[in-house]
Amino acid sequence: MKKKESRYIFIFNPAADKGRALKKAGWLAALVAGRKDSTLFTTNHPGHAGDIARSEMRENTCMVACGGDGTIHQVINAVAGEDVTVGILPVGSANDFIKTLYPQSSTRSDSNRIFNETAKNVDLGNVSFGHEQQRYFINSLGIGFTGRIAKCVTATDWLKGEPGYVYALLSVLFGYIPQKMRITI
Repeated sequence: MKKKESRYIFIFNPAADKGRALKKAGWLAALVAGRKDSTLFTTNHPGHAGDIARSEMRENTCMVACGGDGTIHQVINAVAGEDVTVGILPVGSANDFIKTLYPQSSTRSDSNRIFNETAKNVDLGNVSFGHEQQRYFINSLGIGFTGRIAKCVTATDWLKGEPGYVYALLSVLFGYIPQKMRITI
Protein backbone atom coordinates (compact mmCIF):
# COMPACT_ATOMS: atom_id res chain seq x y z
CA MET A 1 0.00 0.00 0.00
CA LYS A 2 1.45 3.37 -1.03
CA LYS A 3 1.85 5.96 1.71
CA LYS A 4 -0.23 9.07 1.13
CA GLU A 5 1.69 12.20 0.29
CA SER A 6 1.90 14.99 2.83
CA ARG A 7 -0.20 18.09 2.34
CA TYR A 8 1.16 21.50 3.39
CA ILE A 9 -1.15 24.30 4.44
CA PHE A 10 0.74 27.59 4.79
CA ILE A 11 -1.12 30.02 7.02
CA PHE A 12 0.39 33.47 6.51
CA ASN A 13 -0.31 36.30 8.94
CA PRO A 14 0.57 39.58 7.20
CA ALA A 15 -0.09 41.46 10.46
CA ALA A 16 2.83 39.64 12.16
CA ASP A 17 5.80 41.79 13.11
CA LYS A 18 3.45 44.76 13.44
CA GLY A 19 2.49 44.48 9.76
CA ARG A 20 6.04 44.20 8.45
CA ALA A 21 5.46 40.53 7.53
CA LEU A 22 3.36 41.74 4.60
CA LYS A 23 6.64 42.48 2.78
CA LYS A 24 7.28 38.71 2.71
CA ALA A 25 4.00 37.84 0.97
CA GLY A 26 5.60 37.64 -2.49
CA TRP A 27 8.48 35.50 -1.26
CA LEU A 28 6.08 33.10 0.45
CA ALA A 29 3.79 32.89 -2.60
CA ALA A 30 6.86 32.02 -4.73
CA LEU A 31 7.87 29.31 -2.22
CA VAL A 32 4.48 27.61 -2.53
CA ALA A 33 3.88 28.31 -6.24
CA GLY A 34 3.87 25.29 -8.50
CA ARG A 35 3.68 22.79 -5.64
CA LYS A 36 0.65 20.54 -5.94
CA ASP A 37 1.03 19.51 -2.29
CA SER A 38 0.85 23.06 -0.90
CA THR A 39 -1.75 25.75 -0.44
CA LEU A 40 -1.22 29.27 0.89
CA PHE A 41 -3.87 31.01 2.96
CA THR A 42 -3.57 34.59 4.19
CA THR A 43 -5.27 35.67 7.39
CA ASN A 44 -7.40 38.79 7.36
CA HIS A 45 -8.56 39.21 10.96
CA PRO A 46 -7.52 38.18 14.50
CA GLY A 47 -8.24 34.49 15.09
CA HIS A 48 -8.37 33.68 11.37
CA ALA A 49 -5.24 31.47 11.51
CA GLY A 50 -7.08 29.11 13.86
CA ASP A 51 -10.20 29.15 11.67
CA ILE A 52 -8.13 28.20 8.62
CA ALA A 53 -6.30 25.44 10.49
CA ARG A 54 -9.57 23.92 11.73
CA SER A 55 -11.22 24.01 8.31
CA GLU A 56 -8.23 22.62 6.38
CA MET A 57 -7.24 19.85 8.80
CA ARG A 58 -7.13 16.43 7.14
CA GLU A 59 -5.00 13.31 7.18
CA ASN A 60 -1.29 13.82 6.43
CA THR A 61 -1.55 17.56 6.84
CA CYS A 62 1.25 19.84 7.95
CA MET A 63 0.01 23.24 9.07
CA VAL A 64 2.80 25.76 8.56
CA ALA A 65 2.34 28.84 10.72
CA CYS A 66 3.90 31.79 8.87
CA GLY A 67 3.95 34.56 11.42
CA GLY A 68 5.06 35.05 14.97
CA ASP A 69 4.32 33.38 18.26
CA GLY A 70 0.70 34.60 18.12
CA THR A 71 0.10 32.85 14.80
CA ILE A 72 1.66 29.65 16.16
CA HIS A 73 -0.58 29.95 19.23
CA GLN A 74 -3.72 30.15 17.09
CA VAL A 75 -2.74 27.18 14.92
CA ILE A 76 -1.78 25.06 17.94
CA ASN A 77 -5.10 25.78 19.63
CA ALA A 78 -6.96 24.76 16.47
CA VAL A 79 -5.20 21.41 15.97
CA ALA A 80 -4.25 20.30 19.50
CA GLY A 81 -5.08 16.64 19.98
CA GLU A 82 -5.37 15.98 16.24
CA ASP A 83 -2.97 13.98 14.07
CA VAL A 84 -1.47 17.06 12.46
CA THR A 85 2.12 18.26 12.22
CA VAL A 86 2.77 21.96 12.74
CA GLY A 87 5.60 23.67 10.92
CA ILE A 88 6.91 27.18 11.47
CA LEU A 89 8.24 29.87 9.15
CA PRO A 90 9.12 32.68 11.56
CA VAL A 91 8.16 36.12 10.26
CA GLY A 92 7.13 37.68 13.59
CA SER A 93 8.91 40.29 15.67
CA ALA A 94 10.52 38.13 18.37
CA ASN A 95 9.92 34.52 17.24
CA ASP A 96 10.64 33.21 20.74
CA PHE A 97 9.43 29.68 20.09
CA ILE A 98 11.69 29.05 17.10
CA LYS A 99 14.61 30.50 19.08
CA THR A 100 13.86 27.94 21.78
CA LEU A 101 13.87 25.08 19.26
CA TYR A 102 16.99 26.28 17.45
CA PRO A 103 19.00 28.40 19.91
CA GLN A 104 22.01 28.69 17.59
CA SER A 105 20.00 30.32 14.81
CA SER A 106 16.74 32.21 15.16
CA THR A 107 15.85 31.70 11.50
CA ARG A 108 16.45 28.86 9.10
CA SER A 109 18.25 30.00 5.95
CA ASP A 110 16.81 27.42 3.56
CA SER A 111 13.01 27.75 3.65
CA ASN A 112 12.57 24.77 1.32
CA ARG A 113 13.79 22.60 4.21
CA ILE A 114 10.28 22.68 5.61
CA PHE A 115 9.24 20.14 2.98
CA ASN A 116 11.90 17.65 4.12
CA GLU A 117 12.31 18.49 7.81
CA THR A 118 11.90 15.82 10.45
CA ALA A 119 9.15 16.46 12.99
CA LYS A 120 10.25 17.28 16.52
CA ASN A 121 8.08 16.50 19.54
CA VAL A 122 7.51 19.40 21.92
CA ASP A 123 5.55 19.83 25.12
CA LEU A 124 2.09 21.31 24.95
CA GLY A 125 0.66 23.03 28.00
CA ASN A 126 -2.95 23.72 28.85
CA VAL A 127 -4.44 26.41 31.04
CA SER A 128 -8.04 26.51 32.25
CA PHE A 129 -9.61 29.76 33.37
CA GLY A 130 -13.00 31.26 33.99
CA HIS A 131 -15.93 28.95 33.53
CA GLU A 132 -14.85 26.05 31.33
CA GLN A 133 -12.49 28.12 29.18
CA GLN A 134 -9.12 26.69 28.23
CA ARG A 135 -6.18 27.46 25.97
CA TYR A 136 -3.12 25.50 24.93
CA PHE A 137 0.31 27.03 24.95
CA ILE A 138 3.46 25.79 23.30
CA ASN A 139 6.13 28.31 24.19
CA SER A 140 5.30 30.02 27.42
CA LEU A 141 2.39 31.18 29.48
CA GLY A 142 2.30 34.78 30.57
CA ILE A 143 -0.18 35.94 33.19
CA GLY A 144 -0.21 38.96 35.43
CA PHE A 145 2.96 40.98 34.88
CA THR A 146 4.15 39.15 31.74
CA GLY A 147 0.62 39.20 30.31
CA ARG A 148 0.52 42.97 30.65
CA ILE A 149 3.92 43.24 28.98
CA ALA A 150 2.64 41.18 26.03
CA LYS A 151 -0.42 43.44 25.77
CA CYS A 152 1.80 46.54 25.81
CA VAL A 153 4.07 45.09 23.08
CA THR A 154 1.02 44.53 20.88
CA ALA A 155 -0.13 48.11 21.42
CA THR A 156 3.31 49.59 20.64
CA ASP A 157 3.50 49.67 16.86
CA TRP A 158 6.58 51.88 16.52
CA LEU A 159 9.13 49.47 18.05
CA LYS A 160 10.17 46.10 16.67
CA GLY A 161 11.62 42.98 18.26
CA GLU A 162 13.47 42.99 21.56
CA PRO A 163 13.54 46.83 21.97
CA GLY A 164 9.73 46.69 21.94
CA TYR A 165 9.78 44.21 24.79
CA VAL A 166 12.24 46.31 26.81
CA TYR A 167 10.04 49.36 26.31
CA ALA A 168 6.96 47.38 27.37
CA LEU A 169 8.76 46.02 30.43
CA LEU A 170 9.70 49.49 31.61
CA SER A 171 6.25 50.90 30.83
CA VAL A 172 4.45 48.17 32.78
CA LEU A 173 6.96 48.14 35.63
CA PHE A 174 6.05 51.67 36.66
CA GLY A 175 2.61 51.61 38.17
CA TYR A 176 2.13 47.84 38.17
CA ILE A 177 -0.19 46.56 40.88
CA PRO A 178 -0.19 42.76 41.20
CA GLN A 179 -3.48 40.91 40.94
CA LYS A 180 -4.55 38.23 43.37
CA MET A 181 -5.00 34.85 41.73
CA ARG A 182 -5.14 31.20 42.64
CA ILE A 183 -2.94 28.93 40.57
CA THR A 184 -3.01 25.14 40.63
CA ILE A 185 -0.20 23.27 38.91
